[in-house]
Amino acid sequence: GQQAVLAALLATTRPASSCSLLTTSSARAHHGYSLPAGRAATTARATVAPARRIFAMARNKRSAVDGDEDCERAKSTAQLSSGKKRARPAAAKAAPSQGVVDARTAGGEGASSGPAYWLLKSEPSDYSIADMHADGVTAWDGVRSTFARANMRRMRVGDLCLFYHSSAGPKGTGVVGTVAVVREAYPDPADEAWVCVDVAFRSRMHTPLLLSELKALAQQPEGAPIADLVLFRQSRLSVQPVPAASWDFIVGGKAHSTA
Repeated sequence: GQQAVLAALLATTRPASSCSLLTTSSARAHHGYSLPAGRAATTARATVAPARRIFAMARNKRSAVDGDEDCERAKSTAQLSSGKKRARPAAAKAAPSQGVVDARTAGGEGASSGPAYWLLKSEPSDYSIADMHADGVTAWDGVRSTFARANMRRMRVGDLCLFYHSSAGPKGTGVVGTVAVVREAYPDPADEAWVCVDVAFRSRMHTPLLLSELKALAQQPEGAPIADLVLFRQSRLSVQPVPAASWDFIVGGKAHSTA
């Protein structure tokens, strides 16, 4: 009975010649014939051993296929995880928080139809007011702060900005000129998760208004228009709103005359 089962299994997995001995012996047993004991043992070994090899080959093949499938799944997962991440969409009407402020109402005077005012920071070793003057128009890119990005998205064509030299030492850090927004926020070519705006050169101060001077003025009664500058509270924010009163005080020359 066992030899008949093995014969059926081998018939589906091996050529007929490989099963002939088993099939012949099964037929003899069916017709009442029997093999000598020694020859029967030899026959059993000769038939069972190939069957074991077949089963082992089948298991190895299945393992190889499983391994290939696991490898492909791993590759697919790696490709998905290495893909470019999408930027999360900004809330349509999110309430301003911390450095994110609507510059059009920063002065507390309600909505205004005129331009909003901002402050843009740049290290002069990377891009200075002299570079801005020479270029005329440039893309303000490379901003990697979520608060600064939110402020840039609020900018409109015609808004005005203070050009500020940052990380320039005690005698170089401060307001050095002004620029105007000529193109509203669009994806930063280097990383579309971020944005940039285009600005045009407007003016350059003959004498920079240093951060130390601004802080000293803010402590005096005549410096009240600049007392609430975001610059004093969030010194690392690279794009900041500026109240209209502060703009007039700084750009109108009152700051220089007072200092």
